[in-house]
Amino acid sequence: MTNRPDTDAPAGRARTYQDARPPYPSLVADFVRRRVGRVRTAADVGCGTGLSTTVVRLMADEVVGVEPDHAMLSVARGHHGSAIRLQLGSAERTGLPDSSVDLIVAASSAEWFDQVAAQKEFGRVLRANGSVLLIWHHRIVLDAESRGFDMLWTQLAGPRLGPYPEDIDGIVVPAFLQGRVHRWERSDWHLFDADRLISFARSSVYFQRGQTRSGADAHLRDFVEGAGGQIRLPFRTVAYLGRL
Repeated sequence: MTNRPDTDAPAGRARTYQDARPPYPSLVADFVRRRVGRVRTAADVGCGTGLSTTVVRLMADEVVGVEPDHAMLSVARGHHGSAIRLQLGSAERTGLPDSSVDLIVAASSAEWFDQVAAQKEFGRVLRANGSVLLIWHHRIVLDAESRGFDMLWTQLAGPRLGPYPEDIDGIVVPAFLQGRVHRWERSDWHLFDADRLISFARSSVYFQRGQTRSGADAHLRDFVEGAGGQIRLPFRTVAYLGRL
């Protein structure tokens, strides 16, 4: 069994998030470059541990990551080093100068923003004709195994806290981006052994409301071992590129 960091501590939760979460597909950068080219400067707002920043670096010559959580930012610094600039801030108060970026990216985070304040802040820091890219990484159900895991997840974690994918399409994005919005999606499968699946669960704000940690871990481990020691779970990445 792999020794995992203490996920009750902020640093442990951040490392668990970085290690267990599936990466964003690099092809989303191709989608952006086809629409707006490679930009001079991009801001990854709510960059977390830097998972999304890895892809944002393929879109821009210069990248700055903005994150309100100290522990997440520390992991991002360890991952990206001096290749990008990382700073404390939020979608509502980025700390970036006026008219300083060509592209703002928000990955799996825009549903938590104060929409009015974030739009105002994004408008302040974007250069003329700047773009906003909103990305989500949804776990989806495509077969019996992923359906079985989804049922177990609901049992252990309860109902979602945030919007469903169809609400993001129909409510969140139209409220944030104006005019024509370009949409891109891709589905990928990711392998999980028991340790990675437990870490993935612990990294979720939904799961943290569920059963006691030891009880939930046991259910997850039993599920994976019952499938032969590994399971494949599908994730759909959906990206929306537009303007404020």
